[in-house]
This record gives sequence, C-alpha cells and structure tokens, in this order.
Amino acid sequence: MAPASETGGNHGGKGGLQRAGVGGAAQGRDRRRPPRLGQRSRPARQLQGGRRAREAPGERAQGQLERARQGACRRSGNRLRAHVVSGGGRERDARGAPHGGRRARGEGARGGRGLPRLRPRRRRVGGRSCGGGRAGGERGPGTDQGRPPGLDVVRTYAGRSARPGPRRVGRAAWHAAAVDPALAIRLRGVVKRYGSITAVDGLDLDVPEGTCVGLLGPNGAGKSTTMRLLTAQAIADEGELEVLGFRLPGESKPARAQCGVVPQLDNLDVTLTVAQNLRVFTHLYRVGRAERRGAIQRALELANLVDRRDTRVDKLSGGMRRRLLIARALVHRPRLVLLDEPTVGLDPQVRQELWALIDALRAEGTTILMSTHYIEEAERLADTVLIMAKGSAVAAGPPAELIAEHAGREAVEVYGRPERLAEVEAAAGAASLRTRRTGTSISVLGVEGADGAAPQGERRPTNLEDVFVLLTGQEIA
Repeated sequence: MAPASETGGNHGGKGGLQRAGVGGAAQGRDRRRPPRLGQRSRPARQLQGGRRAREAPGERAQGQLERARQGACRRSGNRLRAHVVSGGGRERDARGAPHGGRRARGEGARGGRGLPRLRPRRRRVGGRSCGGGRAGGERGPGTDQGRPPGLDVVRTYAGRSARPGPRRVGRAAWHAAAVDPALAIRLRGVVKRYGSITAVDGLDLDVPEGTCVGLLGPNGAGKSTTMRLLTAQAIADEGELEVLGFRLPGESKPARAQCGVVPQLDNLDVTLTVAQNLRVFTHLYRVGRAERRGAIQRALELANLVDRRDTRVDKLSGGMRRRLLIARALVHRPRLVLLDEPTVGLDPQVRQELWALIDALRAEGTTILMSTHYIEEAERLADTVLIMAKGSAVAAGPPAELIAEHAGREAVEVYGRPERLAEVEAAAGAASLRTRRTGTSISVLGVEGADGAAPQGERRPTNLEDVFVLLTGQEIA
C-alpha cells in the first residue's frame, strides 16, 4: 500500500495535471488564428491570477465611439446611439453629445461589467415606425433628412421605401421632356421580329388617358404581339415604348403594377375558388391588408360573380371564367386595362354581358386598350380604332370618322352572277366609286354623291367592316 505522502502527492500531482490542463486549454484558446482581411481582431485575453485583465473604461469608450461613427455612415443614415459611460454615467450619442434621460449602466453596475451598447434609433416614415434614421423632420449635420449626402430613398411602385441608392441624375428632366402626361400609352416606330417574320412593323400608337382604344385586325395582324410588348413579355427590337409615363422595358415593373391585363388564353387556377383566385392577386399587386376584403368584394360585384365567390373555377362556365379574368385584372384599381381578345370564342349573349362590363369601366374613366377582330365590338366600345394589317397601322381615328372618310355614308349592295358583278365593278371604277367584293355580291361605296351613276341594288349604311376590307383587302371573321 502506498504511503500517505505518496497518495497525497499523487492527488497533488493529479490536481496539478488538472490545473495544467485548464491552463493549457486557456493558452490554446489564446493562440487562435490571425484575423482575415477586413475582420476586426478582438484584444487578446490575458490571464493574471486566473482573471481577465480589463481595459480602462475611458479607452474602451473612446474605441466604441469611433466604431459608432463609422457604423453610422455604413448603414446609410441609420443613426446609432452609443450608451457610453463618461464621468457621471450619462449617455452620449455618436458625436459625443450627452442625451440625458435614462442612465446608462456604468462601470460600477453589475460588478464592473457595464459595456457600451449600440442601439439603432427608429424613425417614422409615412406615419409608421421603421428601423434606422432620424425621426421625421430631424436633420443631422452633413445629411439630407438624416441620410448621408449622395444617397436617396427610392420609392417603389407599391409606395414602400426601397434600399437607398445613388441618385439618378437627369431622370426628372427626361420625364418632363419625353413623356406626355395626357397619354397613357405612346409607341413610336416599334418593330418586333421573330426570325424572318416581322410581327410588328414600325407601329405608332397613342392612347389618351380615360379613353378606350381598339386594335382591329385579322388573326396574325400583330395585335397580341403588341400587347406582349406593352407588358414587357416581349422586348421590341426597335422603337420607343412608354406606358403611364414609364419607358419600357427598363421601367416595366412599376408600369405593370398600375396595369390590369386580361390575356387571350385562360390562365386561372382551377383548383382554387373564385374568391381565392382574386385574393392571390391582391397579394401579387400588393393591395394593403386592410383593403383586400373590400377590393375582392368590389371586383366580384363588378363582374357579377358575388354568388359564385366560393365556387371552384373548374365548375364555372366559359363566360363566367372570362368575367373572372376581367375581375382579377381590376382587383387593384388599375389606371390602364389591357384586354386581349376579351370575347373570343363566346356566344352572343355572353359577349353582350362582357360588353356591358367594359362599358361600365369606360364610364368610370379607366383607360382601356382592347384588341379584337370583331367589327361590331370595336365599333360599339372603342372611342378610337387603330386598324392593323401585317404588323403595321393602316388607319386610325374614331369609327364614325373612319367610315365617313373612307366609305362614305351609303352603299349599294348588288347580287348576281359573276359576270354581272364584274360589269358592276367596272362601271363603278369608271365613275370613280370604290367597291368591295363579298363573295356572292359586290358593294359600291359612297353612292350618296354619285349623281345617278350608282347601279341598281339594295341600299344600306356603310360600316366599319367596309372600311377595313377596303383598306386591307382582307375579310374579318
């Protein structure tokens, strides 16, 4: 059996080993890797009698003050308050000025562990509080409303403040010179090619605020491509596009936020109900939480779908789904509505219902651009009609003016065999009268001033279809 002295020695040795292990671990922690480039190194821990040596309070406060000044600039105007102990323990901000008010925890508090703290001051923007910056109207030296010079808060299309960025010099001057505030849409020399096919060829278009403009043309005339250009789903190869004062495609996002789009193809979510489809788009268009319920109810009433709000989309008829597409485009009260073939493939009764809905939008002063290949639809709904053929504009103006200018007030419809129709066409040409062939008949236009040179036949008033066929040589379905 080992002597007591050896046992004590062993215990002492074991304790010595334990203490050596603790000391070795502490020394190992001190031998940490050097800081990387740009990383601040904390002061090394020094062991004196098992306790960490402390800096002098004044030195620590001075270093913290310097870091606070640098951090205030890096955070783009987020003013930071450094709770610094100085003399009597009063707080001082990043410039060293005393705040007063609450007492900071001094060196004597909590056994000498009072450390300076950084706390971002909060400001109020638009009536609500948000992190960083000074309170509304409070200015700091060398700043513009609490922000460092050279930075400006960019307002996004939803009215929220985006991250500060450099000011865009000349932007306001460009808008004043290039954008007509009375025009919702302005196109100049727009060209869009798909390989060897030119879908839009040098198109010029003006859509004044508060009007309804119809793009009239057969399939393949470039109407849908024009709609895609206006929503930045396609990028023009040449020309200038401006929508609601924004130049496309660079400013397409804020322009889209103020537009409602009704596509030609149905893209509703068939697994959701009517109200759920609308609710999804209130989030996408960033409608305020307090306004979502009212926006959905208004859209349902406008589209006459209140009794179908809880019905799944796959249970709706074709006409109801088209009305839901229009309601979805109106849920955020857009300034401009784009309707791409809104009544295509619908029966006449449903088409009349949608015409009444579009008429209600016109009465509210909403700007509408509508593409269609239905003559009656363009003539009834549009204040101005732009006739398109092969990607370019053929004629533009109010329907009544286009009819009076190109087709006159009256026409004579002559029916008969092909030989008889050829004779009537030749006689009308000799009398400088315009004609239009419609298969089994020929229409002689502008006969009100023919002075007896008009052939015998059935008289009728001219219409927009006469104008389109006369200018393009194509029949419209």
